[in-house]
Amino acid sequence: MKKIGIYSLALAALALVASCKPEKKPGVVDIEGLANGFYISEVGQDLKAENAMDQGKNEVDQSERAGMYEIYLVLEAGKTYQFTNKKGSNADIFGAELEYGETAITTDNTEIAGYKGSLVAEGSFKVNTTDLYHIVLDFNEDGNLTDVGGAQCILVPVEWGLAGSINSWGFLAGERKDLTWSWKGVELGAGAEFKFKHNDCWKINLDIANLVKANTNLGADCIVGGANIQPEEPGIYDVTLTYVGGKSPATADRFTYTLTKVGESTAKDYSKCELELVGAAVLDGVADPSSWNWGNVVSLGTPSVPTGESKVYTWRIYDVNLSATGGFKVRTVNAAESGGIASFDFGVDGSDITVPADGKYDIVFSIDAASEERTFSCVAPTTELIEVVAYVTGWENPVYVWTWNNAPELQDSFQPCKPQEDGAVKFAFRKNEAYPTPSGCLVNGAEWNKGQTNDMDFSASGTYTVTGNGAEKVDAVKK
Repeated sequence: MKKIGIYSLALAALALVASCKPEKKPGVVDIEGLANGFYISEVGQDLKAENAMDQGKNEVDQSERAGMYEIYLVLEAGKTYQFTNKKGSNADIFGAELEYGETAITTDNTEIAGYKGSLVAEGSFKVNTTDLYHIVLDFNEDGNLTDVGGAQCILVPVEWGLAGSINSWGFLAGERKDLTWSWKGVELGAGAEFKFKHNDCWKINLDIANLVKANTNLGADCIVGGANIQPEEPGIYDVTLTYVGGKSPATADRFTYTLTKVGESTAKDYSKCELELVGAAVLDGVADPSSWNWGNVVSLGTPSVPTGESKVYTWRIYDVNLSATGGFKVRTVNAAESGGIASFDFGVDGSDITVPADGKYDIVFSIDAASEERTFSCVAPTTELIEVVAYVTGWENPVYVWTWNNAPELQDSFQPCKPQEDGAVKFAFRKNEAYPTPSGCLVNGAEWNKGQTNDMDFSASGTYTVTGNGAEKVDAVKK
């Protein structure tokens, strides 16, 4: 009897423990041992750690957003899925009422295909096409989702492309095989950088007021919105991006990429690249005609062309009126027509360029095509500006000027002089205080043996006439 009694008490205790154990929500399978948070699963199937959703980030202010969740996940057509919010041993289940449209999803620059709708309690959802999806949930805890009622749900089929200095940060679609995207023969020259972005957009808008946005790019180490990817050395590369699933919810664990060098890159030719100054601080020139609509623009023209082993192209402008109020940048004008040169907007340390006081400034901007290093100087003038106009006949286009003992910024570099409509070529430089009587010569084309003038006195601004057929040395006569 004693043993039976003890056994009976043990059974009673087990029954009491069982009665206190929380009941699982119907439809939730195996939630024990998983971290709390949102999961996606096929209805009736186990929850999986790798299907946990990431904490979402609102790209408008670059901060984690309460009630926002994201994941990249393969969904299969015809299967029924649900969202599970695991809370200890309990869980809340959600489905979604979704509508598909070819332009259903609004992004920062276009409309793309996808599913859009609201979460519903105790429901499920399906997709019509098996694919890799970027899935975003937002419970609208702060009410910023102005065009939906309740929680928002977006599913975007993903197609990856490259965007970077290689294509003016546009979109180069990849060749897809299963869950791998590849790009053959991509030239990543000195200083080149890029990211992966899907569907030719940088951000998805979750509402019509653009107050909440989800990032759509992968940077270094496959981190969402991470640093730009740069090769260890310049060259021609084959690039791949593969979705691998992952063992944790972090997006970085779901993708991997490779850069395989297959050839050597060549230095770009910037000789035809025109630049301009643009911004609120620019007081000369004309009103900015571009969509920037930002202050004035002043042309820097095409650069001085490097000679010999040098690969440095240099743009110069003198006596530009600048304001200490506002800023400006150096911007490409005709990148698309400049032999594959990518467009860019150059500032200082990622910010607008500013000057300490109102006044006139000399500006020199250069690009070393071997390293893609870009340098900029903006200084108030301290010496006399020499401006020369030369009229030439029978010479190549452009004419070059060479000076010595007077203009350090021109040493070891020709300055090309593009003829105007009337045949005049114009160039300018600052006097060197150490050499009060500057000299120089004009050269017919980039090679000395095609003809050059005798030494010329450039101690004062003036106009010159150059005669001859360019096959011999010719004289220059100051008017």
